[in-house]
Amino acid sequence: MFIFITLAQLSRVFSDWWLGEWGSNSLELTSDSYIIVYAGISLLVGSLIYLKGIFFAKFIVATSQVIQKLFIKTLLHTPLSWFDVTPTGRIVSRATKDQDSLDTSLAFNVQFSTQNLVILFSSIIIISVATPLYLIVAVISGLVYYKLISLYMNSSREIKRLEANSRAPLLGHIS
Repeated sequence: MFIFITLAQLSRVFSDWWLGEWGSNSLELTSDSYIIVYAGISLLVGSLIYLKGIFFAKFIVATSQVIQKLFIKTLLHTPLSWFDVTPTGRIVSRATKDQDSLDTSLAFNVQFSTQNLVILFSSIIIISVATPLYLIVAVISGLVYYKLISLYMNSSREIKRLEANSRAPLLGHIS
């Protein structure tokens, strides 16, 4: 999957470069030659994006199935005393929220994050080759980002816990 994302991004960069060469006519080719090469690049980009989508869909379905099987296995091997002290609503809330997250937001978030990481690292490499002093700024920015993300993750985890606990009584009443 990562290979297709990387290849799709590289072919997009090559496509942009080719348009620049066509615009400046630095290769001194005919317009038909530029069009044929650009059409070939566009077909390659489209094919790679399509293949990325197929492999990504298979990856997400397999991941969802594995996590759901692990959850059910864990739930079935849980001692009965745990069910006595844990409200039914909390169990149902956790199971439905986790599966909903797997089915809806996980696929989009993983694909979006992977694609943006590839773009980020390729941009950092290109800028660093052109301006080596940029690495100092990139390292400082990375450290600041890491600190901010750790603060965010702690807050996000607490908010999700509070949300789950507030939904549990409602689901317990329904079930």
